[in-house]
Amino acid sequence: MKRTWFHLLLILMLVASVTPIFLARVRRGEAELCQRNLKNIGTALETYSTDCSGRFPPSLGLLTERGYFKSTPTCPTSGADYAWAYESHS
Repeated sequence: MKRTWFHLLLILMLVASVTPIFLARVRRGEAELCQRNLKNIGTALETYSTDCSGRFPPSLGLLTERGYFKSTPTCPTSGADYAWAYESHS
């Protein structure tokens, strides 16, 4: 009986020590995906601007319509697209 409790306690301690490391890696992976998405959006905007005499698209959806993206990237944590934060003044 004592061995069973000892093993159970050992397993719980192992899980408790590994879980924060796993969660930190997941969060870091999501942040890297967001960073990569923003870099790709910036590259597509720059290419669009070059193709359109220095003008930027009025919305990010236009990048997809014109073939700069297959689909508009979304934020991995919320699932929302980045269009809500985009505003063109050109």
